[in-house]
Amino acid sequence: RRQRQMCKETGSYICELRIHRAAELLVSTDANIEEIMHYVGYNDSKFFYKSFKNMFGMTPAQYRKKNEAHSNNN
Repeated sequence: RRQRQMCKETGSYICELRIHRAAELLVSTDANIEEIMHYVGYNDSKFFYKSFKNMFGMTPAQYRKKNEAHSNNN
């Protein structure tokens, strides 16, 4: 709850930065999603997944898989 309140108070800018950093880590590391979630500062997995999906239109696992497919084709 505290994290959600903070995101509302900051206009979600910090949350957006965290989600974008998580997306970068999903494609540049082999760390699992839980590790990445904690690394970028999320403790609430439901909130992390919801925020990620709202920003990218897919779950973190789907994002990783899609971007791995693109990097393998290049």
